[in-house]
Amino acid sequence: MVWRLALDMGTNSLGWSAFGLTNSGDVKGLMDAGVRIFSDGREPSSKDRVGESLAVERRLARGARRNRDRKLRRKQELLQRLVDLGLMPKDKSERKALEILNSYQLRADAPERPLEPFELGRVLFQINQRRGFLSNRKSDGDDEETGKIKPKITELRKVLDGQTLGQWLNDRLKAGKSIRFRGEDGDFYADRAMYLEEFDKIRDYQKAHHTLSVDDWDDLRNGNLSQGFDGIFFQRKLKPVEKGRCEFFIDEYRAHKDLPIAHEFRILQEVSNLQYYGEDHEKCTLNDRQRTQIIEALDKQKTLSFGAVRKLKTADGSSLFPRGCLFNLETGPRDKLNGNATAIDMRKPDMFGEGWDTLPPDDQNDVMEMLHDAEDDRQLINDLQSRFDLDDDQAKSIAKFKLSSATTHLSRKFMARCADIMREMNLRYDEAVTEIWDDDGVLLHHSHGAVDDLLDHLPYYGELLRGCVIGAKPTQFDPQEYPEQHYGKINNPTVHVALNQLRKLINKLIDRFGPPRRNSC
Repeated sequence: MVWRLALDMGTNSLGWSAFGLTNSGDVKGLMDAGVRIFSDGREPSSKDRVGESLAVERRLARGARRNRDRKLRRKQELLQRLVDLGLMPKDKSERKALEILNSYQLRADAPERPLEPFELGRVLFQINQRRGFLSNRKSDGDDEETGKIKPKITELRKVLDGQTLGQWLNDRLKAGKSIRFRGEDGDFYADRAMYLEEFDKIRDYQKAHHTLSVDDWDDLRNGNLSQGFDGIFFQRKLKPVEKGRCEFFIDEYRAHKDLPIAHEFRILQEVSNLQYYGEDHEKCTLNDRQRTQIIEALDKQKTLSFGAVRKLKTADGSSLFPRGCLFNLETGPRDKLNGNATAIDMRKPDMFGEGWDTLPPDDQNDVMEMLHDAEDDRQLINDLQSRFDLDDDQAKSIAKFKLSSATTHLSRKFMARCADIMREMNLRYDEAVTEIWDDDGVLLHHSHGAVDDLLDHLPYYGELLRGCVIGAKPTQFDPQEYPEQHYGKINNPTVHVALNQLRKLINKLIDRFGPPRRNSC
């Protein structure tokens, strides 16, 4: 059957029409039409989450369950370890009787007088109950929760004035004041470091009065992975957020937007696209001198307005551009070009200073990837000092650099290769990409990877768009039974659902009418 398919695709609907064609390709009539309605995968009417993915609420509930289960397991494991060490009675009723002890008074006494074994066990068990706030170094000060709690932590540290947290809480209890930290509603909030400092002071005093070995104290504090014991302050590492794949090197992950190469690539791309209208209103491309001077200015300024571009001058003081000229990118609300913000910050004296520009490009990008990959500030500072010529203050300042979670659509490897060609040959991005080859000698281009042969049916989109999906687990799942798990999926739920609905509709129509001769959208 000779027919044409017309589609009208929306966020939660897919309209379609099938037209019969003559042998010459003219429309001879409507065969059938319809609308497929489907959910867009987002909250339609939730009070606080309109437009959010349906997976958000499930993920939050799942995270709460996991946290509760882990806390209960940690309490049970600690209790058993305290029993094994003789710091808690084996009999459950005897342990229950210990609840009448004033644990806050015991915490206040622990750094100053010897405690009985069961008293020490009671203190350690209570410290395990609430371990204090521990922020993620990458979002510290960036998310709403951290931004509100951090000032309260700073204020509490001031009023402690040498006391342990347990001693301060005991004084509050005696004065009839609240000893619970209420987050936004309270004046103070405790962080993990305060509990660690209290534990260490208790350990320093009590170790001479108990039979616990150094390893026993270390296990209680930090856990013992070989024995499957978490300990009081053990913290699981955050699961890294998976980045998408590069559009061209699909085995490479996308690069963060704050990498120096990402800034340089963007600047080269924008400057190569920049044109201006001369005095005769003809569109003019930039010459080498204009292009070089704008790039140099953007490397030293975070932003450069188009007015400032018009005022750029040559070495002899003459203007680079005609007076009052307009630029093609100067449209709508856009009134400036963005510069290399990362390089400008890293050149500050309290960071790399003048040494930043002496680093090879690979080292500059490695610095930013070290910041993104680091889990612990102390280890990061040590790594920075061991690799680069930095003093302690510089390394600490660099470790506090505010990172961007946003990524480009391309990998660091691709952008470095493309930027070299754009810079050396003065090419636009669309021209430079035709000059790039992969490691196997295959030309990289937008058409690379396209399906040459016509398919009988549409496959799962992840099979073809491998550079656009995340979460692929090809070795764990069969591609026929579990295509989403095998190939991965696009992170946007609306796009994911719509593409799957499109595939189902077209395959049903192919089964009914055969493959269409021509499509129109």
